Amino acid sequence: MREERASRRTIPESELAPEYLAVEEIPGLDPRRSNAAWTARAIYFLFAVVEIALGLRILLKLIAANPGSGFTRFIYGLTAPFVAPFRNIVAAPTATNGATLDVSSLLAILVYFLLSWLLVRLLLLLIERPGQRPTIEA
Repeated sequence: MREERASRRTIPESELAPEYLAVEEIPGLDPRRSNAAWTARAIYFLFAVVEIALGLRILLKLIAANPGSGFTRFIYGLTAPFVAPFRNIVAAPTATNGATLDVSSLLAILVYFLLSWLLVRLLLLLIERPGQRPTIEA
């Protein structure tokens, strides 16, 4: 076993490819900004999932989907807590075939989009050092 270790050749740094730098050697890499970028992406992802579910709710209401079917019931149940604060702000127009334009869900999508954007901007503001501009693009 000692012979195996002795026979291994270590590669001098001059032979290493210059484009591969160790993480510690990457100029300008700030761990706080890296964590903030990951958190910003997570915030955008979570809000996007909620907004997609709300979009499905709008679509199901527009096509007058059967509220007794499993998928429709699942989407309505999943999105009900997110739409509840916006219910009855504006009356939802209903067609004769039962199709409804769910204005509460449209309003919820708009508000949650703005809320996600504000949360990410606040996060970037909190990690920004004095005298520096944020460089993270979310």
